[in-house]
Amino acid sequence: MMHEAVPIVFIVIGLPVICVTLIILMRMRRADELKRKNTLKDDELEIIEEVYQGLKDLSRRIDNLETLMNRDRYENRRET
Repeated sequence: MMHEAVPIVFIVIGLPVICVTLIILMRMRRADELKRKNTLKDDELEIIEEVYQGLKDLSRRIDNLETLMNRDRYENRRET
């Protein structure tokens, strides 16, 4: 009689506890993955903004250089 009670107790108590524990662990892992993914998006967005600002500054510098070069060419033509 005692030998028959062990599997029944395991099925009634042990199996549901194991299943609930696994479900909770899977949800915790999924939540952690989502947090990591959002953190990466924030980091990537910050890097993209820095690159954009750098390109804007570079474009402004190129425009200034072109203006200076055009001014020098105009002055050289007037002298000759």
